Amino acid sequence: MAKMNCLVLRFGRSVVISVWGLLLCMCGSSEQDRELARALYMAGDNRAELEHVLAHFKGDSLKLEAAKFLICNMPGHYSYADTAIVNRYSSGVGLILERMKGADSKAIAAAINRLAAKMRMDTLQIVSDVRVVTAGYLIRNIDEAFKRWRDTPWAQHLLFDEFCEYILPYKAAELQPLTEWHNDFYYYNAKYLADYAYSEDTRNSTYKAAQIFNYYLSLKFDPRFTHDVLNCRALSPSVAIRIPFGNCSSFSQSALSAFRSVGLPVVRDVSPVWAGGNGSHVWNSMLTNTGRLLPFVGITDKLEEQQMMNNRFTKVWRQTYAVNQELVRINREEKFVPAFFRNVFQKDVTDEYAKCRDMAFDLNGDDGYIYLAASDAAEWVPVDVAYIKAGHAEFRNVAPGAVYMVVRYGDDGTMRALTAPFVANRAGTPEYLLPGNVLHTVTLTRKYPVRESTWIYSRMLVGGAVEAADDEAFASARTVYEIPDASAETCEVAVADSIGPRRYWRFRSGHVTSLAPLAELAFYDRATGRRLTGRIIGTGGSWADDPEHTAEKAFDGDLLTSYSAPVGQGAWIGLDFGLPVEVGRVRYTSRGDGNCVEPGDEYELLYWADGAWQTVGKKRALGVGITFDNVPAGALYLLVDRTKGVEHRIFTYADGRQHFR
Repeated sequence: MAKMNCLVLRFGRSVVISVWGLLLCMCGSSEQDRELARALYMAGDNRAELEHVLAHFKGDSLKLEAAKFLICNMPGHYSYADTAIVNRYSSGVGLILERMKGADSKAIAAAINRLAAKMRMDTLQIVSDVRVVTAGYLIRNIDEAFKRWRDTPWAQHLLFDEFCEYILPYKAAELQPLTEWHNDFYYYNAKYLADYAYSEDTRNSTYKAAQIFNYYLSLKFDPRFTHDVLNCRALSPSVAIRIPFGNCSSFSQSALSAFRSVGLPVVRDVSPVWAGGNGSHVWNSMLTNTGRLLPFVGITDKLEEQQMMNNRFTKVWRQTYAVNQELVRINREEKFVPAFFRNVFQKDVTDEYAKCRDMAFDLNGDDGYIYLAASDAAEWVPVDVAYIKAGHAEFRNVAPGAVYMVVRYGDDGTMRALTAPFVANRAGTPEYLLPGNVLHTVTLTRKYPVRESTWIYSRMLVGGAVEAADDEAFASARTVYEIPDASAETCEVAVADSIGPRRYWRFRSGHVTSLAPLAELAFYDRATGRRLTGRIIGTGGSWADDPEHTAEKAFDGDLLTSYSAPVGQGAWIGLDFGLPVEVGRVRYTSRGDGNCVEPGDEYELLYWADGAWQTVGKKRALGVGITFDNVPAGALYLLVDRTKGVEHRIFTYADGRQHFR
């Protein structure tokens, strides 16, 4: 356990600067000696504890090197100062999870947040690990780590340097309580995995063992992906993993602790922002016994390697225990550093995920640090850093295909673009997106790229048909339109005059796996153009009796709700208008993300020029697409729904269509 008679430090950039600024100013006989001297100096009254660890392993050269690695890199790592409060909070959360097992995620989160507020967890202070980690705690962790390295079959392939990052660290997350988490997890989970070690296939394959273990964790804890709604995660790893909801960050963190405890070599990788989508992502990565990188999402029913490797990244950074000295220098020398790069315990591993190129730039301006930024909706997020000297700078290992921009930050945090946006091509040269003097007309149908789940639903409608009849059984049905292709946009169909007035109108699914996943189905009067209303008819119920996907959802005017039929082929949904009506057009939208252009909403088209977003103008959509005239060609664009919604993504325009980037 960690002793608590310590100097309390507030976590923040000022701490990073003061700690590392002091460390960089100290000197010694060699690099490791200097680092060790720095750490022991920073330990203050706790110095004797760390020296005891070094003395304890004096007769074991490898364990001594491991101890030096942990101690040298310990400054800058922090834990909560009051271990007793954190332990009580963890116990309280554990009781809540036991009492509310099977309850709604929101209810569980609310109960945990009430406990956090009652215990004033938001006032917790933190302390540098180097001042509180005891000799006994560190010695036990080193011994246990070596046992997992040498005795379990899935880590024996690691070189010492790999072992130091993948298995050795005494904590798996910053601010993690200094508990005996290795043992807690090991005795909790190792028996399950040990049974499989009798199989040659599992014993000789880190991949197979990880596959089995990840599936076991998913069955045991049944996690549900949601937004992270906990106000305080100051929890022991053995309690945190039992929370049945969370996001990629919380699940990957729990998986990291669980996997390391049984000797499976795992780290966490993060991309500050996707290429081709918004938001950041965190996932796990394992080094298999074949030397192959295996990225996956922790605590899921399978190792989603294929999905992870198919995603396009901007930059990938690996969270480490060892300090990145370059990031230390940046934090020491710069008055403002973007939040992502204030974490000095990470390194760039983009070249493990993509065939990268170095990109050089000749720029005007003073010497100093500049950043490579990528788009997150309308914002530009820094994903890499380089030093500009005499007007020249080079970014290493840039993944091709994404849109980037070189930027600089002022002392007050104000971002300034140094280049126009550009696509990084495979040769490592920028293809700039510059608006020219040529103006053109663009017709837009979406504000965000189509994701796989949306495309799957749209494909389910293929082969279906819009029909009209004079009887509710549709014995005399006339085919208005058959859906030939999948489309993630709202589709509009003109009804032939020959169909004539009919009382009953419907959509009928075309194959056994369809389920008619409709977000909206609308019929418009030929004479007035207004949307017609009627009595909902069709296949009763919904898939799995889900009240969120009943027939009413297809007629509520909301693209984010949808109908799913209880059966496949033959399922149908429609309206009885009470008397024959002449329909002039039909609109239908498959279940999706609500990001297609929606009639009635106001949209603004933006393009990037002169270091900022410029507006083409605002228009209200009258149909399933929206057209803007006099648009500068060759630029980077952004379509924003000013009526509702939060998702929008940059795109280029060529060959008469959008190309999301």
